[in-house]
Amino acid sequence: MPSSSAYVLAGELGRAAGDHAAAFARYEEIMHPYVATAHTLAPGGVDGFLPRGRFMLRMRVFTARLMHHWPMRQIVARMLDKSEAIELADYASTSVTVA
Repeated sequence: MPSSSAYVLAGELGRAAGDHAAAFARYEEIMHPYVATAHTLAPGGVDGFLPRGRFMLRMRVFTARLMHHWPMRQIVARMLDKSEAIELADYASTSVTVA
């Protein structure tokens, strides 16, 4: 997320031709849905990260081990992949003027 965020901010600053307020507003408009998606909790929520009791802790360790084996690897990757939540613009054609 940090590299895509920096890419969008730099591109919008370049497009805004010195109007940084407009660039930041556009940046927030583009990034807000992506950030909101990235901040959603994984299945199981907080209880998945902080299990209550020994049994749940053992289950978490067991499922963590399963995540590295087929077919769980593909399933977990699809659940946690947020890269498709944003469509990056092509800022290469944007000309930047330095004051």
